[in-house]
Amino acid sequence: MSTDLRIEFCKSKASADRWREEVELLREEMARTKRFFKFRSSEWSALASSQPRGTPGDKAEVEGRCACALEQAAQFDRMHDCYVSLWEGI
Repeated sequence: MSTDLRIEFCKSKASADRWREEVELLREEMARTKRFFKFRSSEWSALASSQPRGTPGDKAEVEGRCACALEQAAQFDRMHDCYVSLWEGI
């Protein structure tokens, strides 16, 4: 086997190894992103359910905070679902 051929083989193998590593990193990043969206959604849902029950005058404020937290939770759920559908076949 000639030296030139060995050099080309080593360069090609190094390139293939780098691409394999990139694919592995991308898959891990995709999994972390999905977990992040679910985590943030559950955080906002927990915040909505833990709103203190104040005096009757504070009822509108508590309901507003709860509605805002639930909307944030729903938004993270939608982002998760959209992300999953975009990357489903990969």
